[in-house]
Parts: sequence; structure tokens; C-alpha cells
Amino acid sequence: MLVPSDSAKPPYGKCIDTEDDSTNYYQNYTYTLETCFNGCKQRNTVKECGCANPRIMKADADVLCTPTESNLACLQHLKGDQTNQTDPNIDILTDCGCNPPCDENSFKPTASLSRFPADNYYVATDSVNGVAGSCDVSNTKFPSRTDCQKWYSTNGLIIQVFFETLSYELYTESASYGVSDIINDLGGQAGLWLGLSVISVVEVEFHAVFKMVGLILLLFAFCVSGDAIKIRPDENDLNNDQRIKDVDDVRKEIDHIDKRHEESNNFEDLNEKKGN
Repeated sequence: MLVPSDSAKPPYGKCIDTEDDSTNYYQNYTYTLETCFNGCKQRNTVKECGCANPRIMKADADVLCTPTESNLACLQHLKGDQTNQTDPNIDILTDCGCNPPCDENSFKPTASLSRFPADNYYVATDSVNGVAGSCDVSNTKFPSRTDCQKWYSTNGLIIQVFFETLSYELYTESASYGVSDIINDLGGQAGLWLGLSVISVVEVEFHAVFKMVGLILLLFAFCVSGDAIKIRPDENDLNNDQRIKDVDDVRKEIDHIDKRHEESNNFEDLNEKKGN
């Protein structure tokens, strides 16, 4: 089954499309981890042995290792124990710095086995030999059908290579939190904590314009009328103001009480004079 994969590119992933030309010995091939590892091992071979391994692609300036005793010993030494603490070999996983390809196609192979030939298997033959190669009872080259099947089982092999299915599984990596998400979150937080929103901005502008228009009209009226404008209540308002009426009633009542008090005093004085 075909399994294409699309990995996330920087800054969200570490995949690369191709290797740098200065270190890429497989420029005419599709970049894979294997090509990167082989190039890394070849550079290490040239560094340690002074020649290139003929089994791996090399740079144009490198010389292939000839089958001399020293070269073979050096190449064999590079296959030594990776856990050697005094003289360790290169570790392609940690020392090569190879990153996976961004786009890669791989296949999932499926293998199945069966006994050959089967009991009811009929060996195909050409038109010239007829049934000479089959396990039919009319074939006189084998003593029995069992001997014929045993011979094919020992000397024959059938391999069938085919696509099990035309469907495929696509794996795609994408950024779970991108630049647009950051901008949206920052805008939401700013609107929440600072009270900034489209409606509030429109309201502020509306009130500012409204107050500015009112101030302009007031200045225009002052320039036209000068100091003739006096802010005073209307005469009808004064006459109909209940508060003023209440004050007048209280004043009249006080005057009436004072008048009665004065008359009472005058009456007492008059009685005293008559008694004398």
C-alpha cells in the first residue's frame, strides 16, 4: 500500500526538501534519510581512510579506495564496535544531523507464503514440450505424480509481485497554532481587558462629534448675539411656579399673624389705660 506523507516545514517542523549541494552526493536522486546517512558515512570514510568507499556515492574530488591491505583494514575498522569509548565510530543518528524529508512516499509490503506446488497444481508447459513438464499421469519423465511434485518443490519457485490495492493512506502535518491564531487571541484579549471593540470605538467617535457640533453652535450663537443673551426664567414660568406661590402664601400668613399680634397688644394697652 502506498503511504505518502507531507511533514510540517520550518518553523513548525524540522523537515527539509533537499540537502546542501556541498554535502549532497545524491543530487540526481530524491532526498531521503538514507541518502543523507550515506553521504555522512562517506565523508567520515574519506576523513579516516583518505579514500572513498566504492559502495557509496562520492564527491568528484574524492578517490576510491583501492583493495590494499591498509585500505581494507581502515574500512573494516569503521564497522567496529559503536560502544568503544576510546575510539568510537560515527553515530549517524546523533553525528550526521540528518532531518527527514518534507515529502516522502513509502510502501507497506505484504508477504504471503504457500506450498509449491499444491496437490492440484497443474504445471504450465509450452506448445513444444506439451505435457512433458507437467505432473500429469501421462508424463513418463517422472515415476509418479508425487515424485513430480517433489521435484518442482525442490527446484521450482513462483514469485508474484503486484499491488494489493490502489488505495493509499496520506499523512499530513500542519501547524496547530499559527500566526493567525495568535493575532485572533491577542485581539480577543485586548477587547476583553481594554474594552476595545468596534461598537465602543463608534460610540466614542459619535459622542466626540456630537459634543463638537454643540460647542460650535454655542460659539456661533455667542458671536452673533454677543452678551445680549441672558439666561433667565420666563415671566409665565415665574407666575406659574408653585414654589414661588408657596413662599407668597407663607409670607402673607406671617404678615397676618404679626398684624393680629399687634392688634392684641394695642387692645391690652387700651384696657390698662381705662383701668387707671
